[in-house]
Amino acid sequence: MRRGRRFVIPQAVVSVLPATTEVSRIGLITPKVVGNSVLRHKTARMIRAGAALFLSENARTVDVVVRAQAGASELKPSDWHEILNAACERASL
Repeated sequence: MRRGRRFVIPQAVVSVLPATTEVSRIGLITPKVVGNSVLRHKTARMIRAGAALFLSENARTVDVVVRAQAGASELKPSDWHEILNAACERASL
């Protein structure tokens, strides 16, 4: 992801790179700063749900890494979907 574009918002850091394979890939990092184990896993499920919406609507293939920050647990899947769309648009992909 060193060659990709990085976008920072208060709830996450999103790195985007055009995919080198035929399928899109999304990686998640939810560190302890997000909260306890239950909250981190809830946040990861919300990000995955938003990523599923993002992948189902987009024809482009991208590699995305989402590193959650404090406050990420307050976002819904639709918010994550918008964040991923915005990151890809700003990366000109």
